[in-house]
Amino acid sequence: SDADKTRVTVNGGNVTGVGGMTKTGGTVLVDGTGALGGETEWAYDNLHIGDGTGKASTAKTGADKITVTGILTIAADQTLTAGTGTWSLAWLTGSVSGVQTLVPFVISGTFTPGTSTVEYSGYYTPASGDGATQVTSTAYYNLKINNSSETFDLGGDVVTNNDLAITAGTLDATTDNYAIVCKGNWSNSGTFTARDGTVTFSGASADIDAGGASASKAFNNVIINSTGTKTITSGMLVSGDLTVTAGNLAGTASVTVNGGDVTGN
Repeated sequence: SDADKTRVTVNGGNVTGVGGMTKTGGTVLVDGTGALGGETEWAYDNLHIGDGTGKASTAKTGADKITVTGILTIAADQTLTAGTGTWSLAWLTGSVSGVQTLVPFVISGTFTPGTSTVEYSGYYTPASGDGATQVTSTAYYNLKINNSSETFDLGGDVVTNNDLAITAGTLDATTDNYAIVCKGNWSNSGTFTARDGTVTFSGASADIDAGGASASKAFNNVIINSTGTKTITSGMLVSGDLTVTAGNLAGTASVTVNGGDVTGN
């Protein structure tokens, strides 16, 4: 078939090496149990982990970046252990018929984040109307939002076991008001649209750099539920409630709570 002509399948072996890989079209299917990664940046169009039949696992090796310009898919019964380094989801391949919000990371199996960074850096333009890129609901280690032209919609609740960085672009909790749990540092150089959602800062001591006390940076509800101290390093605006359940909230930057409660245990 035409699909077979653009597919590379590795069935039960490793995809590793010291050279480069740039697969600008088609799909690479890594099936069975094995390792994936090299010592330089590797780029794929579509990367599928598993075919959905039989339990298996794929583990990333090396600390170099893997870039996927199409769709990264983890099939049912398959586990992807992301290891270290960055996984960049950098959509480049145009519009998809009938799709307004692109989902570049599809998880039907299990995603184990390790100490990796997942970076959403693509820009999706549908055939008509406004488009967006969906941030998949899962637990990340580091999560990075990084395209100044794009709106990144949460597709469900999200947890970051370490840092969340809005480097560029807009992160939107959507009208479903999805929640975020950030266990490490929060930084915002772009825009955060909190809507009626809640951001919980848990985990150990870390910094909260809201990017300033402006409407484009504002939180709705904020919960501090930490085992350490969360330090505010820039102005912060909370339009809902600020609740300190556990741990300390510190810092010399201003905090404005506009219309909500400030409570704690």
